[in-house]
Amino acid sequence: TLCTAEVEKRVENSRVTCYTLKSIAQLDDTTYTQPTLLAFDIETYNPNKQMSDPAQHPIIQLSLYGAGFEKVITWKDVNGYGPSVEVVENEEELLKKFAQYVNVKQPDILTGYFSDGFDFPYILKRAQKHKIKLDINLDYTSPRFGRGNQSSVEMTGIIHLDILNFIRRVTRMNLKTDSLKLDAVAQELLGEKKNEIDIENLAEYWDNSDPKLAEFAKYCLKDSQLTYEITQMLMPNIVEFVKLISLPIADIVKMRFAQFVEWYLIKRAQEVNMLIPNKPGRTTLYERQGQHVEGAFVYEPKPGIYDDVVVFDFRSLYPSIIVAHNISPETLNAPSEHKEIVPGHPDMWFATDRDGFFSTILEEIMNRRGRIKAMMKTADEKKKKLLDARQYSLKILLNSFYGYLGFFGARWYSKECAAAVTAYGRYHIHQVINKAEAEGFKVIYSDTDSIFITLDGRTYEEAMDFVDRINAELPEMMELEPEGFYKTALFVSARGEEGGAKKRYALCDEQGNVIIKGFEAVRRNTSYIAKEVQTQVIKTLLRTKNTQEATSYLKEVIKNLREKKIPNEKLVIVTQLTKPIEDYASIGPHVAVARQMRQRGERVEPGSFIRYIVRPGKGKISDRVSVPELTPEGDYDAEYYIDNQVIPAVERIFEVFNIDVKQLADKRNQSSLQSFF
Repeated sequence: TLCTAEVEKRVENSRVTCYTLKSIAQLDDTTYTQPTLLAFDIETYNPNKQMSDPAQHPIIQLSLYGAGFEKVITWKDVNGYGPSVEVVENEEELLKKFAQYVNVKQPDILTGYFSDGFDFPYILKRAQKHKIKLDINLDYTSPRFGRGNQSSVEMTGIIHLDILNFIRRVTRMNLKTDSLKLDAVAQELLGEKKNEIDIENLAEYWDNSDPKLAEFAKYCLKDSQLTYEITQMLMPNIVEFVKLISLPIADIVKMRFAQFVEWYLIKRAQEVNMLIPNKPGRTTLYERQGQHVEGAFVYEPKPGIYDDVVVFDFRSLYPSIIVAHNISPETLNAPSEHKEIVPGHPDMWFATDRDGFFSTILEEIMNRRGRIKAMMKTADEKKKKLLDARQYSLKILLNSFYGYLGFFGARWYSKECAAAVTAYGRYHIHQVINKAEAEGFKVIYSDTDSIFITLDGRTYEEAMDFVDRINAELPEMMELEPEGFYKTALFVSARGEEGGAKKRYALCDEQGNVIIKGFEAVRRNTSYIAKEVQTQVIKTLLRTKNTQEATSYLKEVIKNLREKKIPNEKLVIVTQLTKPIEDYASIGPHVAVARQMRQRGERVEPGSFIRYIVRPGKGKISDRVSVPELTPEGDYDAEYYIDNQVIPAVERIFEVFNIDVKQLADKRNQSSLQSFF
């Protein structure tokens, strides 16, 4: 933000002039959203396809990319290098040249992709091995590992930003991709991909001085380019969080949602001279972890297909409840003649004769976000992008407050406040359900903040009138909004139960657009073919209700699987590695593949998404899985995919229509499949 400051010049051993700050004041709301970026990436020597070890394996290529600048530094000359490639004597000179370019460019931000976890630590360890002072900090010192944490690298005067940290903690919730690898994220955010190359055999090409090293140089530079462009794209969002929470970028990008809330509360508490609670001690943390809060109400649906469905949502239900009912730790059970008793909790109330800390803050955030969204309607594209980043940061903060209240590590932890929020949520949703049924609407489903009703001969306008009457009775700040009208809706049964599965439904609007919630089609750990089949079956049944068309399609897929006509790329299963490989007591398919990847020198860590294909053979599944890249086309276990992926994905959907799809997959019925109906 643009500020005016009173300063005093000081003498420092620094590449830039330093000042002592005496006073500072904000001039206006102008935001510095385009700091100077310089992205970097390295390629390392990996003999016999093993994982590179900084103790013994050198860096053989290092790329840099910035505005109007691109460079690849390497120390083996071959034919075919482009003008951006600079060849030096050895790795030691490569590291010195890296430092030279950073010092000349003096970027505001040095950014990498997984640079906290790999690139920067590797560079520092190789510099230590060569006894090189990598003096790229503005005070002529070298970058350092974060205190007590070998997984972060800090700089002085320049921000080191591992953009993967921000993507992993904030951006990923809006990404469709299962993988957070640079290639997948770049493809979704930028529409670009990494260069395809045989990276596993880099060491072999290096040893043989193969001209193909020129292609590896392009590959390395492309990684830096993609990192630069992703960072540039996400910078407005990062800057908004910096402005909102008033902490450095290097801290912001590593924060989780609860930390956003806590540091924002600390900032606001200081503004009103409120005492800041201490962090909980170990004993308190242990006690809190055993405490639980009753959750939201769910009106379970009956499995079936429904016509003319209207869906309503409470706008920002939990934040609006906190504001409407003045929920805050210091108003909880506070002595007062004016208090509001929590529904279902006669011994719990909130004072209403004073404004709560939490409720005041949330009301300000909600109003501010509303004003920004209104401004977006008339803003030009450049301004709209900045405003969108601003409202998005407020949305993240707003929706994190309820979870923070019940987070065992929170300074302002209050199980009672968290319980009160969900109690009010249940109360308000029950009120809407009861009033809807009293007015003759049929309620088919409700969960947390939404309610689904069928018109059953009533008009859409009558449903809107009903919502208007509800809103007239709700407390200020609370509002029930129409989410959409759908011609058909499908609810399936829960596994092993008669009732409908929670959060598991599909909707089709008047234009034929289908929304799928909770099915395998929107989950990981499911092969692409299973997702594809499930999605197509759902769309067919919702749009046409033609069961014969849906079963014919399913039969054709089963036939193509057995004839190996389905391409390998559709058989890929993606599973996340949740802990270090060594910590797994049992070896599942994804762990087995992760081991294979590590043996080939690939980086595998907790949080990595492991892709694999199940191949034919006997024995455990984990003994016959491999990465897609090393699986010959058509070399997959068709029966595994039919019995364990495709059929389970559609079985409960067809149950709604009293169709047993297992018969379709039974080889004994193959001769009669064509006459199934």
